Order: sequence, then structure tokens, then C-alpha cells
Amino acid sequence: MCFHTPSTYLSMDKFIIESISEHLKGAQIVSNLSRQKMLVMTVCSLIQTRSVVLADLAVNLNDHVKTVSNETRLRDFFREADLDYTALATFIFSFLAAQPGQKIRLTIDRTNWKFGSHSTNILMVIASKGVHNIPLFWDMLDNQGGNSNCEQRLEVVQKCIALLGATHIGLVLGDREFIGQIWLKFLKINKIPFCVRVPKHHIIETTDGQQYLAEALWKNAKKPTRFKNCMVDGVWGCAVIATDAKGELLYLFGTANVDYLEQFYKKRWTIETVFQAFKSRGFNLEDTHLNIDERLKKLIGIVSIAYAFCCALGIFIHENEKPIAIKNHKGKAKSFFRYGLDFLRDGFKVGYKYRDKWIQIFKAFIKFIFVNNLLSSS
Repeated sequence: MCFHTPSTYLSMDKFIIESISEHLKGAQIVSNLSRQKMLVMTVCSLIQTRSVVLADLAVNLNDHVKTVSNETRLRDFFREADLDYTALATFIFSFLAAQPGQKIRLTIDRTNWKFGSHSTNILMVIASKGVHNIPLFWDMLDNQGGNSNCEQRLEVVQKCIALLGATHIGLVLGDREFIGQIWLKFLKINKIPFCVRVPKHHIIETTDGQQYLAEALWKNAKKPTRFKNCMVDGVWGCAVIATDAKGELLYLFGTANVDYLEQFYKKRWTIETVFQAFKSRGFNLEDTHLNIDERLKKLIGIVSIAYAFCCALGIFIHENEKPIAIKNHKGKAKSFFRYGLDFLRDGFKVGYKYRDKWIQIFKAFIKFIFVNNLLSSS
């Protein structure tokens, strides 16, 4: 393990770039060193600017050339570079610092927005371990903001299985869009526990052939109703009828423990915090002018690296250096993502007065994340 300490000839931003580049070598996300350097520099510029607009990224990309030249290089990268998304997922997954055999929770969801006449629709899977969540795989959906189909869901989850192994997936969570016999049977056959929210009109059938409507059950019972063995959409599992925090009907179905379905489902909202960090509370992804899906997919990859790095760093500092302050309402003053993002942005400041302490923490984090990682080149 070799660390370069910043000095008069190596600025803080170069120190950060070299530290990340050192451990990106084994990942082979892009085909050559020049593209790898561009990838790392773009991630660092993204963290500095909190902007995905190429003109903004270009300002901090390379101090030795004109900004317009940097922007041209960025456009060339998004047009020509081929990213290995399996290698990218493997690299991002390393930030979870998962132990061998540890169960990983997957949350699948969709986000979309519209820029002009172009509709961007993304199907994404988030991997979670405890409080830590990272983007793992994503696909661009060419359906003008509509729901994903069974084939698209199967494809993205099969990538997760290939990377993690089915036995290491502890739970799959999804909202009302992620239902259907083929999809749910696939999870059950692969012995992957799941919990999904079901639209209220889907019928519950019990082992004795009785059929129930969720809405009628709630009106009659006025308290949670649980079925330990029932069939929904042609798949056997368990179900609960209750209400959510807004008082709306909550109809859950799965193969996880029926007594904890509501608690499991609440964890689905972690993916919303990731989307928020990608958008208005972090990197402002919706501001991009890229309108070709393959280029957008690359941009999401860059944002995912930046997010995973910031989130892991925020957790590391919280647990090992200085806990995040707690507000009067008992919530954290900052998210782990924002804690790490702010720390990294401090590192890019010229003449930062806490420079030595910053370097000490950053080096400790890099060592923690990468030294025992298979991707480490040390």
C-alpha cells in the first residue's frame, strides 16, 4: 500500500485523484488508463461541483488545458467510452464492505423525469447492508415513463444473482409495480425472500379456496389481518392487510416472515433517499442535457461511484472519527451521504487549514475500504 502525501508539488485534488485511481486499476471498468483517468477526474469534478452539466464538470477537470477542451474530452468520453457495468457494479459493491456470507438486501424501483421532449426512465436495484445503501445495477427503459415489464425486472435481478449469488440475497423489496406471477415465482424458485406491495384489487386466496379483497378485509377488521399461507397472482406466500403512515391501505405479499412484512417494507424507502441524492439533494442529475440512453447510463454510473464513495466515507467518519450531530427531533443533522460529500468537498479547498487531519482521515478510509478488497492493486 502506497500513499502519496500532498506537498508543494502535489495538490489536494491530485492527491484524491491518485488515491482513487490506485484502487480503480483492478476494476477494469474502462479499457485503458487514459479513459480510467478521465473517469476518476469526472467523479472528482462531480463531487466538487455537484453538477452533471458537462460545462460545469469541465471547469475542474484539468487545470492545464482550456475549459472548452475539457468539455470536448468529456463529450468524447460519453460518446466513445465503453463501460463494463458488471465491473462497475463489483467496484461499487466494494464500498459496502460486506463480509463473506453476509446477507444483502435488494430494493428495486424506478425513477423518471422529463427534459424537453425526452423522457428518462430508469429501473434501478439498490444493495443495502445495515444503514448503507449503494446503487448496483440499472437499465434505461425506453417506454416514455411507463412501468417496467417482467423481462426487464428479471434481467436486472439476474445480474445481481450473478454478482452476489442467490444465497447471499437476504430480501428483495418492491412497490406495487413489481408484481406478477412469472417475476415472483422466479424469486421463490431461487429461494430469495421477497416483500412487495400489492394493488388493492388483487385477490387473496386461502388454502380452503376462499377469496378475499384487501379493501373489504380492512373495512371489516379495522386492524391488521395476516395470512400465513395464501395465494396472490398465482404464487403461494404470506400477506398482511394494514394501513401505512398516511392511513392508506397497505397490502403486502411475500415469502418473508409475515409478522415483519410491514417492518421490511419500510426499508424500501431507502431507495428514495438514493434517488434524492442523485437529484436535488446531491448531484442534480435531472439537469443533464444528455438525451441518448447509453450516454445517460454512463453518467448514472459516474454518479453512482460518487454516491457510493461519499456514503461509505460518511459512515466511516461517523463511526470512527466524529458522529453526526443529532437534532432536537432525534434525527441526524446530515445524511451519511451528505456527511461524506461535505468532507470530500473540504479536501478540494485551496489552503484548507485542517489539511493534515483531513489527509489522515482520508488515508484511513481508503485503507479500510480497499486494503482487504479483491480489487485492490496493493
